[in-house]
Amino acid sequence: MPLVIVALAGQGAAIGQLQITLRSLQSLDRGLLVHAQHNGLRRRRDIEADNIGGFGRKVRVVALAPGLASHQVNLVAAQEPPDILDIDIAQRLGQQGAGPARKPLRWRLIQQLQNPLVGRLRIDRLLARPRLVLQPFKAMVGIAMPPKADNPRLDPNFLGYYGVYGPPSMFPIPVLRFMKTYGITHEQLAAVAVVQREWAAKNPRAMMKDPITVADVLNSRMIAYPFRLLQCCLVTDGGGALILTSADRARDFPRKPVYIMGTGESVETPMVSQMETFNSSRAFKTAGPLAFKEAGIAHKDVDHLMIYDAFAHLPLFGLGDLGFMPHEETGRFIADGNTRPGAKLPLNTNGGGLSYMHSGMYGMYALQESVRQMRGIAPAQVPNAKISVCHGVGGMFAASGTIVFTNER
Repeated sequence: MPLVIVALAGQGAAIGQLQITLRSLQSLDRGLLVHAQHNGLRRRRDIEADNIGGFGRKVRVVALAPGLASHQVNLVAAQEPPDILDIDIAQRLGQQGAGPARKPLRWRLIQQLQNPLVGRLRIDRLLARPRLVLQPFKAMVGIAMPPKADNPRLDPNFLGYYGVYGPPSMFPIPVLRFMKTYGITHEQLAAVAVVQREWAAKNPRAMMKDPITVADVLNSRMIAYPFRLLQCCLVTDGGGALILTSADRARDFPRKPVYIMGTGESVETPMVSQMETFNSSRAFKTAGPLAFKEAGIAHKDVDHLMIYDAFAHLPLFGLGDLGFMPHEETGRFIADGNTRPGAKLPLNTNGGGLSYMHSGMYGMYALQESVRQMRGIAPAQVPNAKISVCHGVGGMFAASGTIVFTNER
């Protein structure tokens, strides 16, 4: 099957993105099919909320070349924001990456390293010379920000008008069902923040280092039920960088290299209310096993684990959906201390988004902590760690990426 790129660009910056994407794919020993077409050129302010359905239909017209079916598309590159999310487009193409007969959709090629394709598209050729992957980010906080009528994305138009706008009110939507189904208690959910603060206390760069208790968490200010202040990520500025190159080239550098063993990625839906089930993330359940399979490892081989934690429930979803244990055991597993310093499964060892930092997109910092652990230079170093799994989420369970790192070639 040829690798097909669907590129939908609305502003000049997207041209640069497409150029990078095409250059990145020139080294692939696979056919490349490019079909270009424009449709419905309009000023942005002329796009109104009630045109979303029509826009989605046009996406199908623009995206698919004659004779090309949507199931043949395995990469979508689209600029966002402010243009429509590539996840939205993937859903409209029926490409959510969960069908048994198709590979998971490869998405957000240029989105830091959250998309492992940056490091996996024939890295021996693509990265024969070192490449720098940057994520500069300044957190932006909107107070009482109403949804814009000309926003073509789905969530502001179908959720925003009912007061569900922004992560603090969107991420909690699945949590109560998850807690009820699996018997997760509020105390267990609070324990996630408590344990991660223990890790943050060992990290000099962490924003929040003072010890907290379950009672402290449950007595903190309510944000959006059941999340209280200490169960929500920090709001900070920050930035990060990673240098990617081939394994052979890495031997020329003085520092110990870290190798990518396996990757997996998937998408589900741009609207959290439309998840297949609130008891699990389909994107998590697809991305994780793919990475484990490619790496050729089992869960018992994992020495260190990072799970993107914008809110306290994400490590619980991650432990279950990645297959470390049944979902009903995840809350007790953390509350019993199995992920704290010195325990059997070190989790979010930099303090995570709950206590280390969170600049609006946290994936870069989780990746950096995995790399530091594999190099043996992390502030809270896990002794003799040889394999680290880093698992990320995009949007509110909209997408997911998993990378397996090792310090042994």
